[in-house]
Amino acid sequence: MRAVEESDAVPNGPWKLLSIESGGDRTGAWLYLFDASTRSANDFWFENVQSAKEACSREWGTPLDSWRATAPRPVSATLMKAPIICNDCPDPTIPGDLAVYHSVEWAERGHEPYDAKDPAFQLYDSEGRLLKMEALWDTYSVRIEPAEAEPTHLARLTSIVKQYLSHSDAPAGLADRPLAEMLQYIYERDPNPYSGYRRPGAPRLGFWAGLINWFRPSKRRDV
Repeated sequence: MRAVEESDAVPNGPWKLLSIESGGDRTGAWLYLFDASTRSANDFWFENVQSAKEACSREWGTPLDSWRATAPRPVSATLMKAPIICNDCPDPTIPGDLAVYHSVEWAERGHEPYDAKDPAFQLYDSEGRLLKMEALWDTYSVRIEPAEAEPTHLARLTSIVKQYLSHSDAPAGLADRPLAEMLQYIYERDPNPYSGYRRPGAPRLGFWAGLINWFRPSKRRDV
């Protein structure tokens, strides 16, 4: 089972959120650094969680007692291989709004409970495994889990990504590159986007304020 700890106590430097992942099928501990403007992540590997925490304390002044554990994920979650891809389109065979997230946790942060009830949202891991989204209304969040044990949608995922790039301003020939390279390009253009009107960690908005934000052009970036 993979464990995740987070801290938003970063008095020094540009980072707003630090996340440490350990366990699962990865050795050591992986530290992810997120800023406020793009929510992009830099990642570093450490031999263990304590070493990662001490590095954060030394470099950015993050107190060792500020780390908090997120809810542990079930064993089935280890089947999902990042990055996580979300295609928002009524027709699952063609691309709509395509989003790439560097981890399952950030794909969950990027969606709202309403998204779990929307059949237009199709989620996959990097191996083409179909995923499912569950609404958690008590915490106004979602949980993403495998919808199948073995990946059977790799051909569909690859086709969607190729179509998406062919209709964008992507570099010539990128659509003929390996799937991992295509996904990396999409991720770097808009890392870990948010689907709704409320940014992760922001206070919940009232209905009318949320509706106004929903129609703002900056809500999401089109290709």
